This record gives sequence, structure tokens and C-alpha cells, in this order.
Amino acid sequence: MKTVLFIALALAFAQGAQAESYQCKLQSGDVVAAQFPCEPAMLERFTKSLLALYPQVREINTSPDYIMNLYIFSMTSCTGHFAKMTPEEIGVNGEPFFPKEMLAAMVKAGREVMCPVPR
Repeated sequence: MKTVLFIALALAFAQGAQAESYQCKLQSGDVVAAQFPCEPAMLERFTKSLLALYPQVREINTSPDYIMNLYIFSMTSCTGHFAKMTPEEIGVNGEPFFPKEMLAAMVKAGREVMCPVPR
């Protein structure tokens, strides 16, 4: 149930995706359209960064599908009005879905891996 809710939230935020869309495949077989690539190397960098910033994720869930969903969800921090917010500002608005520290860590990790370099 949590996974379905999580995917629904990720999809809702991803609706604002730009013209280019990428396919992210979950281990469950589900495919989700995303704003940025879901290449294994990018996902690995995101995972390492997220676990370093918020080690409690290990206690919550580290299944490949859960981590992929966190990765996809964190993409929204790169675009729209979220792009102008600090990770901490976004973290305040993440509860009750995520603890604010976890969401801030997701944003930081996601931005390190995915967000376009500002020009």
C-alpha cells in the first residue's frame, strides 16, 4: 500500500515534467516516466549519498524499488518552484510522508546526481 501511495505521489509531482521523459523500471516490473535518467550509476550515487546524509533509511527500507521511488520523487527538487527552495525548506513541507530530515537528505542527494548545472 505504501509503495502504491509513493508511486502516486511521485507521478503527481512528475506531471510537471519537461518535454523529455525517461523510463524508470522498478524490480516489480512497473515502469514510471521520469524527468531524469534512471541509469544504474546515477541510482548508485544517489543511494550512497542518501545513506550518508540520512542513515536511518537503512531502518526504513532499502529495497531496490523503494530506493528507486525515492530517487524518482527527489527529481522534483530540480524543477519548478522547488528548484529555488533549499533542501531544508522542502523538508519542512514533506511531513507526514517523510521526516523533514529525510526529505532534505533526499533533495540534497538528488540534486547532487540529477539536477542540471546552473548556467
